[in-house]
Amino acid sequence: MKPLRTIEFQFDYECAPIWLCGDEFGPWLISSEGYFVDSLDDPSIKVHEERLKGEVKLEQKVKLIDEIYLKLWDINEFPDGEPYLGFEDEREKKDFFDACDYVIKRMKEIFGEEFSVHESTKRLINERSWGCKTTERMII
Repeated sequence: MKPLRTIEFQFDYECAPIWLCGDEFGPWLISSEGYFVDSLDDPSIKVHEERLKGEVKLEQKVKLIDEIYLKLWDINEFPDGEPYLGFEDEREKKDFFDACDYVIKRMKEIFGEEFSVHESTKRLINERSWGCKTTERMII
């Protein structure tokens, strides 16, 4: 059976970080009420998916990814400089990637054969190569 939905983490500047490709879905957030909610356009447009009903922890992890991701960039640096700022610290980085792991694992559990993870997403999540902010120390 060919997967109907593929999750992609689009970690690029000014791009919704989580995409569910296939069917009529685009950028998305999960609602524990049983909906995929488009996070970019009209949040009132909901695609009902009974299997998401009650998935509070999944919804929380998706929101955590989104919140941390938004802090990784400084729009004032773009296009003149590098907009990527980095994680605050190793703890924030760990929380972020742990949430990514959880979302992938849980989506596979919920959707089974219907669900796959995009190859570049697998590589990025496995490598965890993004850096953290560096703090300059004053030498006295």
